[in-house]
Amino acid sequence: MNTNLIFSHDFNPYIPEIPGMELFEGQTIHSKSFRYEEEFEGLRVAIFGCHFSGEDIAMLVSSYAKKVSHAFELNIILYSKMQQLLH
Repeated sequence: MNTNLIFSHDFNPYIPEIPGMELFEGQTIHSKSFRYEEEFEGLRVAIFGCHFSGEDIAMLVSSYAKKVSHAFELNIILYSKMQQLLH
């Protein structure tokens, strides 16, 4: 069994429509529903999103999951501007 995690920084969980998702037989959850990394023991896990919740959960789950794939979109210009503001 695979587990597919979708993450968002919004208070209201948002899981985008992805073509072919209806064929996926694993579990799909939002980070708001994440509780225990042990629940992913031996699973292949796909995490979508790069906010803190996605990064934190990817690290936690990687200790238990068979394989973790982490997909995200990063705006390099925005990231570098944020780094300049923080330092």
